[in-house]
Amino acid sequence: MTSGAESVDGFVLDKGSLEISARRVGNQVKCVVFTGNGADWADAPEKMQCISCISDEETIEILRVAKYVEKSLDCPPDMEWTVD
Repeated sequence: MTSGAESVDGFVLDKGSLEISARRVGNQVKCVVFTGNGADWADAPEKMQCISCISDEETIEILRVAKYVEKSLDCPPDMEWTVD
């Protein structure tokens, strides 16, 4: 679900060095949870509202995949990600 209704995390990475040069952690008061009927919004636990939703290692791996897709398609990709 990507409605844009929540303040999301943002990352700026250097494609050459694979280093994270900037990070913004959103204030996420809602989260998406899986239910018996699919995905739905729920209140995020308070302790999780101000922490990054992915680790540095996951962020860098997403960059590696995006670079591979960009090279394969010969154009910058427009992708959205989820981590299980």
